[in-house]
Amino acid sequence: MQNVRATIKVQFGIDVRVKNAKSPKTKFKVCHVVYYDQGKKRKYFSTGYKLTRAEWETVNNRWANPPAKFQEMVENCLEQKNKIFSILDTMKHWDLDTFTKRWTGRSLETVWDVYDAIHNEKLEAERFGSAWNFKSSKEVLMWYMKDKANTPAKTDVTPAWKCKESTPPNLYFHQIDVAWLEAFEEWFFNEKGGGVSQSHFTGQCRNLRTAFRWAMTENIVGIEYYPFHRLDNAKGFKIPATEKKRNALSIDELAKITQCKDVTPDEAFTRDMFAFSFLAGGINLADICYMKWDNIHGDRVHFVRKKTKHTRRKTNRELSFKLDPLMLEIIKEWGTNPMENEFLFPVLNNSMSEARKYRVQRTAQTVWSRRLKRIAAKVGVKEISFNMARHGFASWAHFEKGMTVAEVSDALGHQDVSTTLHYLKKFSNVTSAELVSEAASKLLG
Repeated sequence: MQNVRATIKVQFGIDVRVKNAKSPKTKFKVCHVVYYDQGKKRKYFSTGYKLTRAEWETVNNRWANPPAKFQEMVENCLEQKNKIFSILDTMKHWDLDTFTKRWTGRSLETVWDVYDAIHNEKLEAERFGSAWNFKSSKEVLMWYMKDKANTPAKTDVTPAWKCKESTPPNLYFHQIDVAWLEAFEEWFFNEKGGGVSQSHFTGQCRNLRTAFRWAMTENIVGIEYYPFHRLDNAKGFKIPATEKKRNALSIDELAKITQCKDVTPDEAFTRDMFAFSFLAGGINLADICYMKWDNIHGDRVHFVRKKTKHTRRKTNRELSFKLDPLMLEIIKEWGTNPMENEFLFPVLNNSMSEARKYRVQRTAQTVWSRRLKRIAAKVGVKEISFNMARHGFASWAHFEKGMTVAEVSDALGHQDVSTTLHYLKKFSNVTSAELVSEAASKLLG
């Protein structure tokens, strides 16, 4: 029994495999680094603590006599290390999976457990969109597992995956390989029903890939089970890339929408929000809902996109646009009382929790889209969505006003210029600069 412990080396270290590793403010996981296979391989096991590089250097040089503020951490880490040695003493031969299970105190955890953990992490971080995304993604996987376990007869009306009262079998990460993913893809398009798109399946795969990486970080599954394509795994499953359909209205069509008078009060509000979105550089609906009076400084609005607020990307920066006369009219018509509500438009209010704000914003997105389609039908515009204001602004600014792709990309808050290129669709109804000027004048009132 002593032979196993003698062949394994255990020491403290930090896991530097993080973004912004060179930043002095970045905190790293303090880990037990277990070296095995004659020291050729190593595995990191988190102690549950994080330190900056400077703090780590202080502690690492003084494990026997640490500074007072690190005393409790050091004692707990040393106690954990003794637990590692106790586990090694009970092993007849070295096996990483066996050691991992005993160290974590967990048996093989299911995919459902990991999805729930990620969902809860997103909720705690108030990233409600991502949390909802993982919850719905898990439901699809559970439907698939139920369908595999209990495929209905051809005479059955209701597919098994729609029978929520049935319990799906457990799904473990080691069960998911390329063949499993290919079978899931076939079911997704052939059995799940019509109306699904390639982008929906791509989203499912990306969530599963995130769950896999989370599980590997937590030592729930080994990297050898990772089924997706990588540089060192060319035979892995390739998540299909999808190109979203980008549509832009012509200036004439935009003018028809924004100048429509045959509308109800609710439709008038939606019409003006659509016009505000276009004039504000194509900001999306969530940014309009969360816009505050404090964002207005003089004749300009400064804000950070809701979509990228929680990311570490360069897109998480402040954007700005100028308020023109029509936008000021819209604010005068529909703006809230700043003494009663910090939000610019009457969608959200101060008393709502963050979760409630998200639900209201999502509901507004659905309701406004329906109203916008009713307005479009009245003026003879066949296809319409709030995103078209964003795409329309990009096309108009580039093709008709002469802004470079880089300038348009910066105005839209894109990280990659290639994203902007997808937006740039010429207006089919514009044939001359004079017509553009005339149509723009209509749009701007």
